[in-house]
Amino acid sequence: MSEELTKSYGGGSPIVNIGIYLTIYQKNSVNLSLIDLPGIYYGDKTMTRMIKSMCKEHIKSQETVILYTTTCSADLNTGEAYAIAKEVDPHGERTLIVATKIDRREKGFITQFEDMQSGLGIVCVRNRTQEEVDNKISF
Repeated sequence: MSEELTKSYGGGSPIVNIGIYLTIYQKNSVNLSLIDLPGIYYGDKTMTRMIKSMCKEHIKSQETVILYTTTCSADLNTGEAYAIAKEVDPHGERTLIVATKIDRREKGFITQFEDMQSGLGIVCVRNRTQEEVDNKISF
């Protein structure tokens, strides 16, 4: 399927600007569509430019909720994806931040959260350790 999409839409490019949408309809609630966008890749300047453009295009609408996902072991508020989110949502009113690997957080990470504006909040995620998996400990 990947090869067919690349031939049909990408002109030989390894990425295409065609979203994969998951649309959820439920009676008596707001319709919701989820769009999974690629992470920013720095190995190829053309591809990096295409991905940034694609991300901006999909998150610019004022009705769009931006889910900014980052790892706690990184500098949280200096990532390129965060900069793009801030560009289209400068006050963070429609940005939800998800920080993964909370168990591997760097010193001072709480201060980084305080510096980040997010009207929808910040959620931290921790996966089970191998020992927890082996001992069948669930959350």
